[in-house]
Amino acid sequence: MNWPSATQILKASGYYDEYVGNNSGPMQRGRLVVAACHILGQKKELEPAWCDRHPECLPYLDVYRIFLSQHRVQLLHFEREFRCEEERFVTHPDQVMLLDDVEADVEIKTGALKLWVALQTAAQVLAIGKRMKRFGLELIPGARPKLIPFPDPRDLDEFRIKARNWWVDAKYLGERE
Repeated sequence: MNWPSATQILKASGYYDEYVGNNSGPMQRGRLVVAACHILGQKKELEPAWCDRHPECLPYLDVYRIFLSQHRVQLLHFEREFRCEEERFVTHPDQVMLLDDVEADVEIKTGALKLWVALQTAAQVLAIGKRMKRFGLELIPGARPKLIPFPDPRDLDEFRIKARNWWVDAKYLGERE
């Protein structure tokens, strides 16, 4: 059986309400914005042709540029796969960085941050295998970037419970999506 992703675990637990219904447009835009943030986070510029093809992303990227101007950012990893051997899941954090000289996991959201993002970043830190600060970064056009810390260490234990429950259900109910 393949290991689930942190997203699959959270989705099976009832989170990720944006997967319900036809929300493919905003989700695709979010993926494009995050990918462009990786380029900007490396202190590179976007190709003008890309910007012409995706004007809907530009207001979000303006907010990310403000974030970059307010902080010292050095990207260490982006979208890299990490495997949590102990709990048997994989995850792909948006950005692992030095944020103002402190190692941090930053999950980028193109809209209001959901409370469960704390569990998502907990999963990521568990898989990375070291202690680091965890944040959600809200990119809302026309607003200032909002960097939201997740300092509660119980989030890690709570995600462990979710992961173990996924495996219990897989054993007794069959493999899940």
